[in-house]
Amino acid sequence: MPFGYLITTALMAVLVLFAVVPPRPRQSSPMRLSFWLRFMVNELPFLALYVLAASTALAIGQGDIANPVGWIGLGLALLATAGLVVVVQRAMQTGAAVSQTVRRALRRASTCTRCG
Repeated sequence: MPFGYLITTALMAVLVLFAVVPPRPRQSSPMRLSFWLRFMVNELPFLALYVLAASTALAIGQGDIANPVGWIGLGLALLATAGLVVVVQRAMQTGAAVSQTVRRALRRASTCTRCG
C-alpha cells in the first residue's frame, strides 16, 4: 500500500489549501502556524510542484497507483497542482501593482523639497 505517497500528497494539498484560501484578518498573525505554511507555498510554488511531480513519478514507477490508496494520492496531487496554478497566477498579477507603487514612490521622492 502506498501510504507514503498518500501522506506526501495530503501534506502538500494542505499546504496549498492554506496558500489558496485567503486568511482571515484576525488570524493572519506571523506567529500562527497557518501563516508559515501559507508563506512557504506562496514563496516557492515551483518547489512544491517539483515535490509533487517527483513523488508522483516515483509512485508510478513503483506501481503504487494500481490500488485505491494510490488513486486517492493521485487525486490529491492533481488538486494540489491546480491550487499551485492559482498561486502562480496570483503572483503573476502582482508585478504591475509593485511597479506602479515603486514609480509613485520615486516620483514623490524626486519632488520632495525636504529630502535634501
